[in-house]
Amino acid sequence: MTPRNADVTRSCSNPNSPFAFYKVVDKSKTLNYVNRGQVLASCKALNTGVTCSISKGASSTRTVQLGMTMKRAEITGSLGISSAATVSVNVTCTSPTMYSGQVFKAFPMGERHRYKVQRESLLGIEKTGWLYAFNPTVNGFACGF
Repeated sequence: MTPRNADVTRSCSNPNSPFAFYKVVDKSKTLNYVNRGQVLASCKALNTGVTCSISKGASSTRTVQLGMTMKRAEITGSLGISSAATVSVNVTCTSPTMYSGQVFKAFPMGERHRYKVQRESLLGIEKTGWLYAFNPTVNGFACGF
């Protein structure tokens, strides 16, 4: 089987298919995505009427969902992002006036990639469901509740 385009990242042999090609397809990217699944820093108001200032150096995690047998470095290479696990972020922000019990948080900001992994073999073509990667921006963050 001949690769169809330059997105082919790897071929291998396995018991189910003597020739298989894996590639990342159906790629899209959202810029300035705030990853609320990661909290870089936070503070909680113990009293009403206070403000909170956050100033911290932190590390944001680059997350990559894997599909089929493709490796992290192969997927990040196809997406055009680094395969390194973390990015340094210096957070500095101040909350508006808070109510007692409110929590002010700093979240990493970056690119959110959506993609599928496709396997082409003599047995046909298979695709994963949607997979996601988060690529943090150096010193990119957003603060809020």
